[in-house]
Amino acid sequence: MEAVIGSDEELGHEVSAQSTRTHAAMSRMCRLAAAYDTSEAWATMGTRSCAHWLTVTAGFDLRTSSEVVRVGHAIERLPAIARAFEEGRLSFDKVRAVTTVATADDEAMWLRLALDTAGAQVARICRAVRSALDVNDPRRADDELARRGVRCWWRADGMLELIAVLPREDGAVVLAALDAVAKDL
Repeated sequence: MEAVIGSDEELGHEVSAQSTRTHAAMSRMCRLAAAYDTSEAWATMGTRSCAHWLTVTAGFDLRTSSEVVRVGHAIERLPAIARAFEEGRLSFDKVRAVTTVATADDEAMWLRLALDTAGAQVARICRAVRSALDVNDPRRADDELARRGVRCWWRADGMLELIAVLPREDGAVVLAALDAVAKDL
């Protein structure tokens, strides 16, 4: 067992030093997981994905395993963020958040934000930016059209059951039509 640390200040310094080592180790884990994913060696073991393999061998849940692999691939194209993570200056949580929005062109800005902002704030900012980017993504309309649909059937009691998955604009039209019909009833 390790020796007891004397003062609260020493304890704080040790926590900080240990977190730096932990972040650096997590950086290595992400890089190794991405390399293992690329090699597809996990597939020979009958697992569904590298993330699934990590749940079995490393003890992560599937969501965390997926993020470890994703982050490992993402930092391959973000060298400054990767270096700060490797040095233990960025936590896995911060890197996980910024790699959802950072590009090679704006990496320096995201790195500054991640270094100078608390983890919860970084996550909140990145979620908001990701949401805004998703809304403005031209592929979103195509995705919505591909996922849209209407299913209906007559139930045994004679009632019509209707389920619709529609883009916002189409949904508004359908709701307006249903409201008009409901007023007539």
